[in-house]
Formats: sequence, C-alpha cells, structure tokens
Amino acid sequence: MATVLCIDDNPQLRAFLVDGLQDAGFETLVAEHGRIALAELDRQPVDVIIADMMMPEMDGLEFVTAARRQRPETPIIAISGGYQQLREHAETTDSILRLALHRGVFAAFTKPVDMDTLVAKVREALD
Repeated sequence: MATVLCIDDNPQLRAFLVDGLQDAGFETLVAEHGRIALAELDRQPVDVIIADMMMPEMDGLEFVTAARRQRPETPIIAISGGYQQLREHAETTDSILRLALHRGVFAAFTKPVDMDTLVAKVREALD
C-alpha cells in the first residue's frame, strides 16, 4: 500500500485529504508545515507528497526545494488557495503554483481540490 504525506496548516483540509486518500486505499501521514514534514521524511520514505504552498514556519516553495534535496525521487503535488477567495490575489496563487512546477513538482492544483482528480493524480505519480 502506498503512503502519501499530506502537508497543510489547515486541520480541516488535512482531515479532508486523509479521509479521501484512505478511502482510495492509501496510507497517510500528516504534517502541519514544511519543517515537520522534512523531519517525517528523515524518519521514513513516502511514495507521494501533497504540499500546501502557503504555510507558516516554511512556505511550500521552500519545502519543495528542501524535499527535492532530501528525497529527489518522491513526487510532490502542490496545492494552493491561500488567496483564491480574493479575486485580486488569484494571480498570486497561480504564480506560486507555476513556481512550484518550475521547482519540479509533479502536479499543481488550486483549492478547493476535487478529491477524485487528486486521487487520480496520486495514482499517476505512482506509475
């Protein structure tokens, strides 16, 4: 069974990710932000990482750079929506996700994330 590390500072979104991924047959680990996630990656390998880009302590772009050094083979899926509710900041969310793609993430999605689409992308990352 594949293990997915879910990183998001929002506890409701973490629960949504865990529930959906476990329902799809994946094991899950969670982290509130990038520093905790990097410590988790030190303890054990995971098969896929889903990381929010707007987090305290270490933003998602910093996390992606560090995770690429620590576990270069592990696919990362970026999610972001910190500014999505504010129309004038939608460009910021898109820019962050484009930067994440340039830093080597496997895929990028804006929040709210459709679980079926996310599960399909996790499965694609595992192939």
